[in-house]
Amino acid sequence: MSDDKKQSEKNKVDVLARDIGKRIFDARDGLGLSQESLYKRTKLNDHDGIGISRAVLSLYERGINKPGAREISILCVTLKISPNWLLFGSESPAEALLPSLTFLQGDDLSISIRVAFGILALSPVERNSLSSLLFSLLSKSLGDTRLSSLMMMANMMAPEFKNKILETVGNDAEKLDMKDLLAKFVEECAESVYTTYGNLRPLLSEEDFYNKDPDIHPPPRKL
Repeated sequence: MSDDKKQSEKNKVDVLARDIGKRIFDARDGLGLSQESLYKRTKLNDHDGIGISRAVLSLYERGINKPGAREISILCVTLKISPNWLLFGSESPAEALLPSLTFLQGDDLSISIRVAFGILALSPVERNSLSSLLFSLLSKSLGDTRLSSLMMMANMMAPEFKNKILETVGNDAEKLDMKDLLAKFVEECAESVYTTYGNLRPLLSEEDFYNKDPDIHPPPRKL
């Protein structure tokens, strides 16, 4: 990658960090909280009781660092904001020029399944943080009875879903614990299926798609 392209990518990251930092500041200021007060409140919304330190919050608000999945979960619950608003400045993420947002387009069922597959690819810590935020929102939206019914249906479908995973990775992986099985599934999917969908690479014609060398990737597409 040339120096100009590297600088361009760095600038994009910096802009995103600054935008997220400004929204954290606006949300905190709107609640009348100091950084120290926000830190103390994040401890209450962190199941480990650690929270997000004042120094780290300062780095976020100044646009030097960006929050990860765990921190986004804690900040959204504490500041009473949505992840979409924190990351994109809008309840609709479609306005952001992030290639991965292509996966949030289409029918509701397909989007939900993509999100579920994406969660499988997260580390256990990231998965737990995101799940904590998800179920907090679901509890408020559905109520305990509907949420419990929905999760019961998920439990009924889980064995069939696991069988589909084993069909992909091989039944010899059945004895793996779920963490290793999911990691193997993600790796198998990444190696066995090539797609230009949802990334910064140019779309290929059908002829080029099936005749391409899998070890040679096309250059990135400019936005």
